[in-house]
Amino acid sequence: MVLSKEENFVTEYSTNLWPIFRNDLGARQPGLDDACAAILSGPFRFEPVKTSAGDFADLTYPAEIRSLAAALAARTLLELHDQHADAAWTNLLALTRLSTAMGD
Repeated sequence: MVLSKEENFVTEYSTNLWPIFRNDLGARQPGLDDACAAILSGPFRFEPVKTSAGDFADLTYPAEIRSLAAALAARTLLELHDQHADAAWTNLLALTRLSTAMGD
């Protein structure tokens, strides 16, 4: 919350990350909106993936889920910075549901 109030988001890589966040997240907006809608639409769980031989497959989706979680966290922060409280809440709620579903 404190970071969202900063005029410039300064890191060792950039003097202001807000425009970078807007650009990167803007390009991913349709997919992130769809992900939020799916996550918030009702109960869901992660199921083990079985191969045709009946064994459990090596799962690759945890890395994708981690990437989605990072994007939702960044979008929450950016929405707070832009004073869009409702959009920030939606992203935070989706992030929370995603995180708790991964723990089940």
